[in-house]
This record gives sequence, structure tokens and C-alpha cells, in this order.
Amino acid sequence: MKKWAFFLLLTLMACSKLIDKPEDLISKDNMAAIMADFAVNDQSYMVNHKDNKEGETKFILQKYKVSAKTFNNSYTYYTATGELDNIIDRAQKVLLSKDPKLEAYIKKKEQPVTQSEKTN
Repeated sequence: MKKWAFFLLLTLMACSKLIDKPEDLISKDNMAAIMADFAVNDQSYMVNHKDNKEGETKFILQKYKVSAKTFNNSYTYYTATGELDNIIDRAQKVLLSKDPKLEAYIKKKEQPVTQSEKTN
């Protein structure tokens, strides 16, 4: 019985707080902007494999005056707190504001592929 009580207490303590808030937490808006730039960087790498992806990632972090450690800590925190999905939605809005044609492209990609399109 004592083992179960101890286990229950440990479980409750672990679930009460997943992760401490980092002192240098990146704001949600800046995190969204950084992730939007990462998405553009990732797509440019898909087109041109000669790009220096690591160098471009460092450049993006320098642009926002953020260290890799700060980004990783913030990313981990937002993931643990369940806020990352909201930040990703914000990043998508940032991308859409930069290129309005992108919304039509996304909607087209989200539509299911018909059988006739698969054979073509």
C-alpha cells in the first residue's frame, strides 16, 4: 500500500509541471517568425541541395538575436506546454502574409487526390 501511495504522489508531482519556464523564453510571435523563416529555408534547401542549411539556420537565429540554446529551450518548453501548435499556426499566418498565393496552393494540396489524377 505504501508503494502505491508513493507512486501516486510521484505521478501527481510529475504531471503538475512538465518543464520550468526558461528565463530567456522567446516570445510566441518571435518563435512563429523564426519558424516561418525555417520553413522557407527548408523549402529552398529542397530545391537547391547545394545551399548551406546549417549556415542559413545560424543566419536566421542571428537575425532574431537568438542563440541555438535559447531556441531549443523555448521549443522544448512550448512543446511540453502544448502551445507549439498555436505557434505553428501563427507561423503559417506569417508565411501567408508574405505570399498571398500560398493559401490557394495549400488548399489545393489539402484536397484529396482523385483516382483519375493518380493515373495521370
